[in-house]
Amino acid sequence: MWKRLAYAAAFTVISWFGCGVTYAEAHAPKSGVVGNIRVSPSCPGPQRMGQDCVAPYVEAKVQLLNAAGAVVGSATTDRTGHFTIRAPVGDYQVRVDIDGPYPRCESTSVHILSKTFMQADILCDSGMR
Repeated sequence: MWKRLAYAAAFTVISWFGCGVTYAEAHAPKSGVVGNIRVSPSCPGPQRMGQDCVAPYVEAKVQLLNAAGAVVGSATTDRTGHFTIRAPVGDYQVRVDIDGPYPRCESTSVHILSKTFMQADILCDSGMR
């Protein structure tokens, strides 16, 4: 009998804590922005015909700014240059936070809709010539 009670207690604890989603996950916006940050040129010297000189910008700091210019979300790109930032419906600017003069990345506007992840891709100038 004690064994049965122990199994029931273990099952209850696992179902409450181990298999559920956290409060933050359950209440996170189901909308936002996804994208890819690329840098070009990524090849030294003159570019040859058919040569792809665009590379993912790995570990780029991407920020989402509201209309007042305040940072409301951020992410770091993965090894493929991809990022995801959750945010509620609204108009935003997506920018890459750069510490030096290069690479140069233009910010882009995005209008996030309800229950939608909008695409925002940015191509940065590496300064390599």
